[in-house]
Amino acid sequence: MGATKRLMQFIDYKGITKYKFCKDLGFSNKFLDNNRNIGTDKACKIIHYYKEINPEWLLTGEGSMLRESKEQIETNPATNTTETQLLQKENTFLKDNLQLLKETKMLLERDNNRLIIENNRLIKEKKELQKANEQLEKENIALKKSLQNTKMGDDLDCVS
Repeated sequence: MGATKRLMQFIDYKGITKYKFCKDLGFSNKFLDNNRNIGTDKACKIIHYYKEINPEWLLTGEGSMLRESKEQIETNPATNTTETQLLQKENTFLKDNLQLLKETKMLLERDNNRLIIENNRLIKEKKELQKANEQLEKENIALKKSLQNTKMGDDLDCVS
C-alpha cells in the first residue's frame, strides 16, 4: 500500500473529508486522487500538522498509524530507542531526497544553460535569415522593375 492509501486510512480514522485534509494543508484537491509518492515536502507538512501520525508508518507502512503519546514515550525507554530510530530513518530519507533534489537542480541548470545557448544560436540564425530575406526582397523588386522595363521596351518596339 502506498503513502496515498495510508493517508486515506488516516483521513478515515480522523473522520474528516479529503477536501478538508487538502485545504488544511494547502494541497490541491487532486493530491489524493493519484497513487504516486507524496514527496518529502508534503510528508513533512503532514507530519508537522498532524503530530499524532507515525512518520515511519506514513513513509514506509511499518509500525502503527499513530505515534505513542508523549507520556508513554517518556516512561518507556524502549520506545525512546524506537523514536530515535524513526527519526534517524526520517533523517536519512530526507538527506537522500535532498541529494536527489541537488542532482535534479544541477541537471536542470545544465539543461537551462544548453537551452540558453541554443536560443542564442536561433536568435542569430533568425537575424541572418531576416537579412537574407530583405536582400531577396530587394532583388525581387529589382527584377520586377527590370521585367517591367523589358515589357515597355517590347511594347515600344511593337509600336515603331
